[in-house]
Amino acid sequence: MLRHEKELLGFYISGHPLDDYAGLVEALNSHPEEKLLTLPDRTTFRLCGVISKLTKKLSRKDNRPWAIVGLTTREGDFEVNVYSRAYEGVKDALVEERAVVITGTIMARDQEDPRLVGQEVAPLASMVENEIKAITWVLYPGDKADEFIPLLRAMAEARFGDVRQQIAFLVGDNQIVLAEIANSLSWQIEPKEYQKLRRHAAVAGVLFEANPAQLPEPSWKKKKF
Repeated sequence: MLRHEKELLGFYISGHPLDDYAGLVEALNSHPEEKLLTLPDRTTFRLCGVISKLTKKLSRKDNRPWAIVGLTTREGDFEVNVYSRAYEGVKDALVEERAVVITGTIMARDQEDPRLVGQEVAPLASMVENEIKAITWVLYPGDKADEFIPLLRAMAEARFGDVRQQIAFLVGDNQIVLAEIANSLSWQIEPKEYQKLRRHAAVAGVLFEANPAQLPEPSWKKKKF
């Protein structure tokens, strides 16, 4: 239904394919979306979205394939060029309607026409598991927090993983106090379960720690002469 809405109207009405990842997407994105195309030349970026359009092309220079990826985020639409050198390694991940994370470089030498150049493409689900390191649940003190903690423990025990979890309590308007919890509550994030926890009445907010956006070192730099 969402795909048909996008095809017919150019936007979604009844929801968004990334709704289950709300909060998680923002943790993975390297920069606010509205600032992405204003960043300096050669800045590394990481951006989550759904592949809404895929245009395959051939290079004029050597006839090698490359692609223009239409990436729909929760805030808007971006075009990402995946040139031939990167395309060969990521082409299997470039499937329309798939939720992905694209890591690449901002090309902004021409300030009037900045471009996003993708170099790595990975499924969004795997990036949530691999790149988010820690979650801090910020709770309102009181009875609702007493209800939330057993729910958190049950979900963590059912899906033990590598994401470290912490609990903090909101004190005043802008201060939090951290509370120690067992390492055994490390979690393998499941988006729908995360959304259920996030909507709990005890939760004032969520803080994330994620790995920074990085690209592999070019192969030519690894050569020793």
